[in-house]
Amino acid sequence: MEFINHTPFDALAFEGVTPARRSFHVLVAKQTLQFDADGYLSLCDDQAPLAVVDTFRGEPNRSSVIAESDFCHYKPKCDVLVTGDAFAPRGVPVAKFPIRLRVQRAVWASDDTSHISAAGEVLINKVLVVTGPRAFRKGPDGEWALSPPAPIDRLSLGYEYAFGGENVIADPETGLPIFQACDERNPIGIGYAHPDWLKQIARAEIAAPQVETIKVPLERMGDDQQPLGLGAIGKAWVPRRTLLGTVDDAFIAGDAPLPQDFQSAYWNAAPADQQTPHWVGDESITLNNLVPEGEVRLALPGDTIYALICHEDGDIAAPSLKIDTVLIDTTARRLHLTWRGIIAKEADRPLRLIELRYRDGETDRALKAGIVGRLEALAAEAEAAAGGPGSPGLLEPFGA
Repeated sequence: MEFINHTPFDALAFEGVTPARRSFHVLVAKQTLQFDADGYLSLCDDQAPLAVVDTFRGEPNRSSVIAESDFCHYKPKCDVLVTGDAFAPRGVPVAKFPIRLRVQRAVWASDDTSHISAAGEVLINKVLVVTGPRAFRKGPDGEWALSPPAPIDRLSLGYEYAFGGENVIADPETGLPIFQACDERNPIGIGYAHPDWLKQIARAEIAAPQVETIKVPLERMGDDQQPLGLGAIGKAWVPRRTLLGTVDDAFIAGDAPLPQDFQSAYWNAAPADQQTPHWVGDESITLNNLVPEGEVRLALPGDTIYALICHEDGDIAAPSLKIDTVLIDTTARRLHLTWRGIIAKEADRPLRLIELRYRDGETDRALKAGIVGRLEALAAEAEAAAGGPGSPGLLEPFGA
């Protein structure tokens, strides 16, 4: 099979596989857009390459994930991720301030294909509260109290400031751990304190998490807090790790490509409330207090990446790829979109050629409007010839 990339984006075709050893074709392309303070989006001259490996803020697997590899086989949902910083309103330091990520489907006005209505389905509306540095402090009575947060004007969005963490007590002679416990949902965070660890340490202050929700604010040590953030969850963290399936001695010794109980949702890295149906490229994103200017709204241009597929028997198809990863880098002011397509691999119908092609949003809308116009004209002609209504099915492809 020959693969030709006619797009300006880094792209590749490779083979995916299921736990049952069934293989399939995977098409993946990386599109990078840049945005300004007004939210205007444009294609970057320097398109980012496909991510081959996971990248971290610091030490691998012991710091927040910035971006995961694009070479997963299939994501059942779209990951929407934000990396960068949170900013206090107007840059004035405060004890607490909210941040928000909102994503909405686009609705194209029927009388103007260049206009996007704001009435589309809301896919994400996530609000978190960022606080300044605070701590659990041990009082004379042995009870731990949460200190008021100090004013802050900026905080990294990494999970290092979310609830979680690791408790370790080392042997003073060997330096080896004699006690070790962690919050497996976020082992790199702060605020986690195992009861047995607390009994053995001589510490009067423990850093407390700086991210919470409006409905469930942190009030005291021991509160059942969730690790909160807008970035990728580590592959080894719970609950994502449980989706990997059974990795036992039999699997390690065998040659199976994946555990039999592997779930494709393992490939999704975003928190559950940041996973949506696959995007088509015309969604809108609103960021609040995630950029210095306070709010920015990004309306995707409606671009389309599609594949022209030619089988050895002469059959041709042209399926569109879907966006399954959206990485919003507010520091670099970049929007990285990973487009993916899955094509069945059939022994009796081998592929001869796959060509990856691209239409910008304006061209795509004009094309669709032209097709719809032609279909409407055909329906009107059929109605006039038959003396009755034409086939309503003609407009179904673009009716949604």
